[in-house]
Amino acid sequence: MRIAIPVSNGFVSGPGEGDEVWIIEIEDSGNYRLIERYENPARYAQQVRGVFMLRSVIDHGVNTVILSEIGAPAYRWAIEKGIKIYIFEGHVEDAI
Repeated sequence: MRIAIPVSNGFVSGPGEGDEVWIIEIEDSGNYRLIERYENPARYAQQVRGVFMLRSVIDHGVNTVILSEIGAPAYRWAIEKGIKIYIFEGHVEDAI
């Protein structure tokens, strides 16, 4: 399974606030590995920033995200697209 996490300074962030997006692959054994990290496209959006991040994870073949928070427009968009959302505040390693 692959999950996406917006990250700032090692902490889980919101979809419109994270500096980077990390794509993590979790194996059946419970082990995980970082397979990709890229600059969060939401950093350059003027409106509905969270949607820009969520759209990018779909483009990377991911349908599950861990976020620290999510606004109403991004939440509605994610639900319509079938993205699973988990809320967690803290270090990325603890979230995984």
